[in-house]
Amino acid sequence: MRMAETATRYVLLDGLALRAARTAAGYSQTQLGSRVGLAQPAVSDLETRRVTRVDRALVRDLARVLRVSPDELIGQTTTAA
Repeated sequence: MRMAETATRYVLLDGLALRAARTAAGYSQTQLGSRVGLAQPAVSDLETRRVTRVDRALVRDLARVLRVSPDELIGQTTTAA
């Protein structure tokens, strides 16, 4: 894999946005993790910002399960004026 491909494969996840979306959806960390193939400690690491750089595919999976936009999980939402 070339450097440019690697750079665009990963994004910075907003742990606070992930936690807000998870709690709004009514999932525990364990429940969310089981739906996207992560253990509970990995979900905790994402939410507490111990891990911030994640694969875009994981962000898409999280967004799908939580029924939010992937952009929302990476802090790229815009508000209409």
